[in-house]
Amino acid sequence: TTEIYTLSLHDALPIWSAIAARVERVSFAYGTTSVFENINFHVHENELVTLIGPNGAGKTTLLKLLLGLLKPLSGSITVFGAEPGKFPERVGYVPQNLHVDTLFPISAGAVVGHGLLGTKLVRSRAERRALVADALGKVDARDLELRRFSDLSGGQRRRVLLARALVTEPGLLILDEPTANLDVESVNHFYKLVSAMKCGTSILLVTHDMTFVSDVVDRVLCLGDTMTESRNVHEHPLDRAVSLVSERYGGEAHLVRHDTESDKHACCDDCGKRSLE
Repeated sequence: TTEIYTLSLHDALPIWSAIAARVERVSFAYGTTSVFENINFHVHENELVTLIGPNGAGKTTLLKLLLGLLKPLSGSITVFGAEPGKFPERVGYVPQNLHVDTLFPISAGAVVGHGLLGTKLVRSRAERRALVADALGKVDARDLELRRFSDLSGGQRRRVLLARALVTEPGLLILDEPTANLDVESVNHFYKLVSAMKCGTSILLVTHDMTFVSDVVDRVLCLGDTMTESRNVHEHPLDRAVSLVSERYGGEAHLVRHDTESDKHACCDDCGKRSLE
């Protein structure tokens, strides 16, 4: 038999195939304080997913679980079919905050190079320099390589950290509040870079903004409460008929429909493929 997958003209999403990260029936608590219970979601290869939720909902904790820094109390998490953290070079991570000693004279290029530590990707200094230069080029920051990291602006630092996450050419890129405290120009630049990357990398972008998201986003997951469930992950559709041109979101932004649950990707839980109608 032949399976046929179709895509309607009104649907702007690509045809999903493999799943980059999967979270199934995961619960986690700090001591006796439950953070979330029995959560389920997945991220496809080559898509940009935004995870939204109010402060304190557990978004950063969830990222630590995906990175293998924490272990769930129950349930399972796989990243490219393996336990989180087993292949660290396949996951790039940009933290929300990075505290830098302003007296430490580290260059932007050295910061990017640190992303190669613990991997087997580099066999010589020449290879290391080439990978660092390539990563900086991907984020339009090659001219920053020799500059002191602490002297850079907020937007420039964010691009250097993005280059650090990309230096291993990861299949999954995790961004925690990537536009926090950035000016309008830096936000616009950042989203243009991210939009260009998603054709070859799965991207999970975390934000506490609950109302609108950039139009470069494919899917929206919400970590929080609903009328019937608490501390779970829910998929909400975007109302693409309601949009605004906002520099805050790097261009056009769309409304998140919190009053509606999306079931477009329910079949992926069983087979990892999607039949679009």
